Amino acid sequence: MRADRDHPLSQGHACFKGLQAPATHYSPQRILTALKRTGDGSFSPIAVADALDEIAEKLGRIRDAWGPDAIATYRGGPSFYNFTAGPMMAAFREALGTRSHYTTATIDQPGKRVAAERMGFWHAGKVGVEQADVLMLVGTNPMVSFQTVGCFANDPVKSLKRARVRGMKLIVIDPRLTETARQADVFIQALPGEDTTVLACFLRELLERDLVDAAFCANHVAPGHMAGLREAVAPFTLDYTAKRAQVDPAALVAGVELLGGIARGSVFSGTGPSMGAQPSLAEHLVECINIIGGRYLREGDPITNALPWLPRAEKYAQPVGPTRAWEKLPPSRFRGVDFLRGERLTSNLPDAIEEPGEGQVRALINDGGNIAGLVPDQRRVVRALRNLDLLVSIDPFMTATSRLSNYIFAPKLQYERDDMPFTYPGSSLITHSWAQYLPAIATPPVDAEVVDDHLVFWGLAKRLGLSLVYCGEPLDMMHPPSTERLIELGTAKGVVPFEQIKQFPPGGRLLVMNQSVQPSNADAGQFEPMPDDVAAELAATYREWRPGSPSARGKFTHRLAARRSKEMMNNQGLYVDTVRSRAPFNPVFMNGEDIAELGLSDGDRVMVVSSRDRVEAMLRRDDTLMRGVVTLAHGWGGLPDDPDEYDRLGACANRLLDSDHGVDLHTALAVMSGVPVYLERATPT
Repeated sequence: MRADRDHPLSQGHACFKGLQAPATHYSPQRILTALKRTGDGSFSPIAVADALDEIAEKLGRIRDAWGPDAIATYRGGPSFYNFTAGPMMAAFREALGTRSHYTTATIDQPGKRVAAERMGFWHAGKVGVEQADVLMLVGTNPMVSFQTVGCFANDPVKSLKRARVRGMKLIVIDPRLTETARQADVFIQALPGEDTTVLACFLRELLERDLVDAAFCANHVAPGHMAGLREAVAPFTLDYTAKRAQVDPAALVAGVELLGGIARGSVFSGTGPSMGAQPSLAEHLVECINIIGGRYLREGDPITNALPWLPRAEKYAQPVGPTRAWEKLPPSRFRGVDFLRGERLTSNLPDAIEEPGEGQVRALINDGGNIAGLVPDQRRVVRALRNLDLLVSIDPFMTATSRLSNYIFAPKLQYERDDMPFTYPGSSLITHSWAQYLPAIATPPVDAEVVDDHLVFWGLAKRLGLSLVYCGEPLDMMHPPSTERLIELGTAKGVVPFEQIKQFPPGGRLLVMNQSVQPSNADAGQFEPMPDDVAAELAATYREWRPGSPSARGKFTHRLAARRSKEMMNNQGLYVDTVRSRAPFNPVFMNGEDIAELGLSDGDRVMVVSSRDRVEAMLRRDDTLMRGVVTLAHGWGGLPDDPDEYDRLGACANRLLDSDHGVDLHTALAVMSGVPVYLERATPT
């Protein structure tokens, strides 16, 4: 496989992960037939039709005994990149009548959703790298992750370099001097888990210097909220923040003055703040900085990334006011809200399985998610999954979750199925209006019985006597639909007809959609950046720490932060030989001075210990980290107590996380970055 230099969107960019597609397709570890767990815990092949028969019979009994909410669905990351999988799962769920729907979205930056519902959001969106004169990036490293939603996609490295050449300024806030931070005009280094403190101080300094768009705020911020915002952030002084978050005050002031002095450009956050303490509050403060600076697309600005296969959706230069939809629904039986934009919180899934009561989950159909490896507090999650009456997974590899499943379906991979680009309501991972139909170009291995994900849900629905409505169109329940037909239905209302997209040359086509931000209309709302509950959360955050107060960390000498790698995205690549030859394990990284102080050496085997658990890892020196911080990439590892786990699968960072203490008030998300840990030399076995 090689990059296509003539591709109108990528222009020849292909990351290491994408180039491993052939090795993934032909991996000797790939599952190529449906599997059924046997009595001794091993798996044996089963015909897809027989598996569907058996699963449907079990689901029918569970539904009849416990109701449809006892059957849950989970949509994992790979399913989002499969054009027909998500809509078919939704059709199945709606026909079944279950409300028990979970996805990765409620453990991957869900604070953005909470912030939008508590304060409102700007309908037209933010100013991305292509149009910005200044950007501030908080806890995101697109030079490695290759995307920051709404800002970077399609070769972020070249996009950033082009922007820098034309004069765009860059500010980065991160615990590490990342690959992106090295390109910054101002780098603000802070302890992980202190995003709220740093952002509150940043806001305070902007307001103190009157670096605000007064006209924008007067027009679009609800009365009293600017005064409330000033009052709420007033305690977060430079001195307080420098001592608590170990920030250089001069760097923070330089960032404030640089951002505040340039009007055009937005603040974007990534997984850093969303994995730290109080992720909903941190995301809220990010958007407060955008609001007071009016850092959004304005009337007449071009909409460059409208998706041609979707209906035309106008963008308006106005806020959509706060909705707080969760307040109109009963609260969760466990923690946080019950539903967030129609989804139940993934962090509450273990409780929903184990706790008797209304809606207790007894069966789970998992499309592409490694729940046992990626949901915080691994031992608790694994215990819950083992308590299910039925766990069905659609996955090409024997992940930790697959190993716990009763049945596994082997899916077609990306080049073996017809497909269209990533589509998710309200989100675009491309920066230009482009469309491409992707007919299958690879043939599954001989003797394989692999299926399109959507056929699992259609097949179960048929056997359960359900009638499916897919993208508004009733489906024939006697004959399975083709993937191309489902794509046609999913694009039926698009600006550009599917038949026309199919005729585009290989690589698709960039399109001029002639779309721009429209003036505000009668539906315009107002931002509410400092409601009472947010002010109370900020006050509580301030009271958590006082200068000179004794440390409560005790033996926990370091803070564990999340880290991206160029070789893997979550756990994608863990079972691919070409990936593992380049990244055989996930090291724990530490500043060299800390290594020496602890009497350790680069390359030592160590135990990383939290209040919850411990994992083994290889120690590596990284002087781009501030002292007192270690990093460990997530997405690795097997099941708890696997023999020789680290040598085979790496260390599971989520095993160190505590889902009982310090969870976010709204998303029930555990603290995943800034976790107190200590390191000790591993004892040879």
